[in-house]
Amino acid sequence: MEALPLFLETIKIHEGSIRHLPYHQQRVARTIRAHYPDANIPQLQTHLQKIPTAGIYKCRILYNDRIQTVTFERYTPKPVRTFTIIESEIDYAYKYADRSTLEALKNSVTTDEIIIQKKGMLTDTSYSNLAFYDGDRWVTPRTPLLQGTMRAKLLEERQLVEEDITVDDLGDFKDVALMNAMIEFKVLKNVRIFDRAGRLRFQKEGYSRRNHYGGLLTNG
Repeated sequence: MEALPLFLETIKIHEGSIRHLPYHQQRVARTIRAHYPDANIPQLQTHLQKIPTAGIYKCRILYNDRIQTVTFERYTPKPVRTFTIIESEIDYAYKYADRSTLEALKNSVTTDEIIIQKKGMLTDTSYSNLAFYDGDRWVTPRTPLLQGTMRAKLLEERQLVEEDITVDDLGDFKDVALMNAMIEFKVLKNVRIFDRAGRLRFQKEGYSRRNHYGGLLTNG
């Protein structure tokens, strides 16, 4: 019998508070309906009755047609300063637990991270969605690899706009931010983005607008 594909949902637990649970519930429901249309949709809240009450934790939920495991681990963010843009036709429309293809792409470069380009358009890093500040708006790629929960929240709140973004557009932007469930929305203080040939396509030191969006952003 063919093994059922396994999916991953990562949820931030901050000082005993479950962050943005409705967006995670929506993504789990969408994933299960697409792959297991006859399965019941699990309610994540019922699997999160006993959570850490102090500090920041990453909750990892593995599931296929039902919840398989729920684990917690302390979260420590890693600094990211340099990126290489790499072309790939990877399909990661759903948050698969198997990240081997993403890790192989990341390990093929010497920078801290990658930005995946697909059909000429910038999409995501290996672990986050992207946003670029043009001096007036935060713009996120129209076609991300994965519809992230923080991205969905900010789009719903109209704090982001979607546009097609190419390598050549990078010169139009002043800041870069990463977003996912754990880092939420993080503007990068010092960042360099290279193309695959090693040419510098974007460089930034400091911030254009510190604390833009008030308390929403975490600077680092």
